[in-house]
Amino acid sequence: MPGADLVNIAGGAATAASSTWNQGPCANETCISERVVDVKFDPSGSTRWASLPQKPCPAKQSEWIDVDWSQVQTASEGSLPISQVALNYYQGNKPGFKAPASNLFLFVHHNDTTTIPVDVQPLTDADDEDLFYYYSLMPPVKAAKLRFRFTDLVEDPEFGCFVSVDEIKVFTSLSSESAPASEVNGLSIGLIVVLVLFVAVGIPAGVFLYLRQRQLARRMGTKILGTDGESESR
Repeated sequence: MPGADLVNIAGGAATAASSTWNQGPCANETCISERVVDVKFDPSGSTRWASLPQKPCPAKQSEWIDVDWSQVQTASEGSLPISQVALNYYQGNKPGFKAPASNLFLFVHHNDTTTIPVDVQPLTDADDEDLFYYYSLMPPVKAAKLRFRFTDLVEDPEFGCFVSVDEIKVFTSLSSESAPASEVNGLSIGLIVVLVLFVAVGIPAGVFLYLRQRQLARRMGTKILGTDGESESR
């Protein structure tokens, strides 16, 4: 669903969460918040954050997770025009899964205490096996950090109420002036290389051929075709 000119800037971003499940299936830091933006913690590629389960479920329980890309995207202090945010839940593609209620908030700067609520209904792609929920922002909104807040958590019969997020992606446009410098379009690079090769190789080669032609013409007693379009013999 992301456009061709969008790039995910969430990789390696800093994260924080309201709570973290560290026991049972989440022992050994297998469910820490960093997993939603980076797979380096698990060679298998698992990217799961889980909040601490509560049983019985509190009446107004809520959990949240932050993603802060300002430390890895330093242009404009990380405040980049965000076009789209995507989130998928752990095992969210399983039959019968019910997602909690979620609200998305953006921070213009990573240390802001006030947020910008994103009043957008997320969409899903029927062909997406991972079942991401896409939040499209039109026009893009400048931000350095986001927060997802989850309410109406669904109770698990064994563990109680918790939320588990598999991955979060944050997209900015490559055409933006603040787009990450490392994401330069490959086609543009190719055109630059061709131009440099033409200047470095093409022009000297043309001069060489011209001088060679003049040398041969002198030996044959003829004159190279000039600007008047005529050739002369000596």
